[in-house]
Amino acid sequence: MTNESFRREIVAAGTAAQTDKVFPHHYDKPYSKCLQRFRGNNSFAMLEIGYGSGAGVNFWRAVFPGAFVYCFDRDSEGSEDRLKVIKVDQSDLDSLRQGVGQIEHPIDLIIDDGSHHPSHQLMTFSYLFQDLLRDNGVYSIEDIETSYWRSGSLYGYVMNYGLNDPWSVVEAFKLASDYVNRRFLCEEDKNLLQYRMMSIGLNPESVELIESVLFSQNCILCDKGESTNQQDAPYEHQMASMRFL
Repeated sequence: MTNESFRREIVAAGTAAQTDKVFPHHYDKPYSKCLQRFRGNNSFAMLEIGYGSGAGVNFWRAVFPGAFVYCFDRDSEGSEDRLKVIKVDQSDLDSLRQGVGQIEHPIDLIIDDGSHHPSHQLMTFSYLFQDLLRDNGVYSIEDIETSYWRSGSLYGYVMNYGLNDPWSVVEAFKLASDYVNRRFLCEEDKNLLQYRMMSIGLNPESVELIESVLFSQNCILCDKGESTNQQDAPYEHQMASMRFL
C-alpha cells in the first residue's frame, strides 16, 4: 500500500469517527508515512492517552482493525473486544505506573493525546518511551500547539509558554534532536545537553533510545531504535580528531 492510499484510508476513518486528528490537525500526513509498518499486523497493540468522547479510539480501531487498543484517561474506564480503557491521571507518575501495570501486551505505538500540558507530555514520554514502548516502535505527541500559547488553560491546566520558551515540549525535543547526534559532540557539550534536558523534565536515558525525531504540524513523532544502539560507539572518521579544535 502506498503512503497516499494509506493516507486516504486515514482521512476516511477520521471523518467517520469525527475526530480532530484529521480535520483540523491533519495528522494523516505524518501518520501515513510513519505508521505504515503497522498496517495489517494482527499481533500489534497500541496505547492512546486521552479517551474523551471516544472518537480517537474509534479512529484507531478503524485504521488498525486487528490491533488491541489500550487507552489511559483521567475520567473514563471500561473494556470491550480488543479495547481496554484504564483510569489514569497523566499528571501523576504513580498513576501512570499503575496504568502500565494493567497492560498485558507489548506496545508498538503510543499516542499522547491527553492533557496537552507540556510538563505532562515530557514526564509521560520520559517514562513510557523507555519502559513501555518496544524497540522499533513509534511515539507521537499530539497537540504541541500548547507550547506556543503565552496564556490560557485547557482541561483545568494553565498554559503559560510561547515561542522559544525553554520549558515547552517543542524546545525540549529540539534538544533531543541534538542528543540524537551526541556522537559528534565533545564531552562538555554532551554533559551540558544532558543537564538542560534533565532540568526541564526530559530524561536523557529515554532520549538515548530515540533513533529519529520528526517535527510535523502540531505533533512530534519519535522512532525508538534497537536496544543495541551504536550512537555512543567511537566516531571513526578521518576528520574526527579536528572536530573539537
